[in-house]
Amino acid sequence: MEQITGIGSFFFRLQDPTVLAAWYEAHFGIMPVLDSYGAISWWQDEGPTVFAPFAADTDYFGKPAQVWMINFRVRDLGAMVAQLRAANIALEVDPETYPNGRFARTQDPEGNPKGLTITVHRYARKLDRIMMTTVETAITDEAVLQAFLAFPPNIQSKIMALRDLIFATAANTEGVGAIEETLKWGEPAYLTSASKSGSTIRLGWKQANPTQYAMYFICHTNLVARFRAMFPDELHFEGDRAIVFQEADPVPTEALTLCIAEALTYHSNKRAL
Repeated sequence: MEQITGIGSFFFRLQDPTVLAAWYEAHFGIMPVLDSYGAISWWQDEGPTVFAPFAADTDYFGKPAQVWMINFRVRDLGAMVAQLRAANIALEVDPETYPNGRFARTQDPEGNPKGLTITVHRYARKLDRIMMTTVETAITDEAVLQAFLAFPPNIQSKIMALRDLIFATAANTEGVGAIEETLKWGEPAYLTSASKSGSTIRLGWKQANPTQYAMYFICHTNLVARFRAMFPDELHFEGDRAIVFQEADPVPTEALTLCIAEALTYHSNKRAL
């Protein structure tokens, strides 16, 4: 079956299309339609599109006479909200972080509803900004060192690799700063004590599952639910608290780097809204 590959155009009626086209360009960066086929039009970043018919009497968006709502993806929701508010454009920011992203709402001068979404799919772009470099950080806490030495040798090197990835991601993620390495529940844990930008990450191994090791997150943050939505095939999970790995399997480094970056900026991302 031949299928649609994407949306090529979006047409809608306005009372003053020239003024509104300029408004969309000034505040959202959407280029207006040009008068030449050879001219370059607005190009979107690759990402998901939800195509969803609603019941005629829905109160999810707009007034009954308004039959459509468009939801724009953004790279940095906090920055976009600040930009629009600085231009005296009213917005409603949803304080919740959902497995599929964070959301805000506004409308154009003619009252047409707009959604602004920073979705989990934005992290495919975020990886480009985490310019990974090797960061060698010695274990200086004797208790942490002993915790690593207590792991079986075959697991020890695996968990050490996760530790290195945490430090490398922190060093290359803006706003995270120095990482504090300590013990939580007797296992190596990593905190953003200086910047308070993120949520604690813990590394562990359980004798009951000798070939499995894990990266743990605080349950009430819903980080694991978000990671599950982001990487349903690349990563494996344990409930709402951990990403788990098998000794014999390669670690999906790119996906895991994005998850670590999200954890290390969990609180700063919330404060941005």
